[in-house]
Amino acid sequence: MRVWFGGSCLVLAFMVLSVRMAGADETSRMDQAAGGDSENVKAFKSFTESPPIILSLTARVHIRGTSYGLLDHDITNITLLADKLKEPPDAISQYLRTNLSRMASRLLSNYDGTKPQAELQNLLVRDINSTIFSTSLYETQRFARVRLSPQAAGMLGKKLVGPDLAKLNRLLLFDAFNGEIANAGRSFERNLVMEMRYQKNAFFVKIALNREELLASHVRSVNYNQQVAGFKVYDSLAAGWFDKDCWRIVNGWLTLDTLPDGSDHFPEIVILPLVLPSRVLNMGLPALGPATVKWSGNSTQGTDWLGRVFKAKLQVNGSGRPTGLSIEYPQEQPHAGRSLNSQIE
Repeated sequence: MRVWFGGSCLVLAFMVLSVRMAGADETSRMDQAAGGDSENVKAFKSFTESPPIILSLTARVHIRGTSYGLLDHDITNITLLADKLKEPPDAISQYLRTNLSRMASRLLSNYDGTKPQAELQNLLVRDINSTIFSTSLYETQRFARVRLSPQAAGMLGKKLVGPDLAKLNRLLLFDAFNGEIANAGRSFERNLVMEMRYQKNAFFVKIALNREELLASHVRSVNYNQQVAGFKVYDSLAAGWFDKDCWRIVNGWLTLDTLPDGSDHFPEIVILPLVLPSRVLNMGLPALGPATVKWSGNSTQGTDWLGRVFKAKLQVNGSGRPTGLSIEYPQEQPHAGRSLNSQIE
């Protein structure tokens, strides 16, 4: 993840950080020779341990990921797929046929391989995506005649939801229809922009797909086609709290809640929107919030918003400048062995 910072109220704080991190190499080399941290490293650790009071922040975040929804061109042979769904040769083909919409079923029944196929292909993509994102495809008998890939087989037997379930479903479909479906998912890159404002007893954050939408008075909904392409509903939202009242707007829906008395754990309504901002304020660390980690040498550990413990190591070049973070989760936790590399710019 790469993060660019801006915003008038943060100029002074980030100018100090920037000057220190781009400071004299001679001082850095002297500190390293003495066995201590360079001024650049000290500035980085100080910011993550005790960030400045932030009144306003605008940031652009570069995200990489994988989308598991089908696009029209992911169906490489509509004729073979249509033949399988018209006269299902196996249980998974029968299942997909049974769950098609009426319109798709009617077009499929009339399809003979010679008529224009764009409308049928569009409907099949939409109906199959509905299955990918809504239910678990796997049953032993349903895939008895399908040779599963090691990646798909390794995910079986786990309680999966959301993106993990969609990933397994796409892998299963690729294994079952590898002559008709092009791949098991597509990598994507995109930018999001956000604005945060904070003052005592009040907080506001807005995340948008581009700067124009960030400046707009409304919050744009993430539509179906964008979700298939890898966007999440919370890629466009506004949320915050005032004293003990909290709210969020996601995909056009306003939700209200109240912060509990005497608790440091905010309800999900606030935690979800704050995942991305807290990661930005922590300079790439997935900690639950700012000022929640302490460094020991170039290593630290903390807890993310899902309650999982992570370990992080700061990477420093020969001039004593921070160049990145290596973040790992212990093997026994969910998403075991996941490694994230954050490049600091």
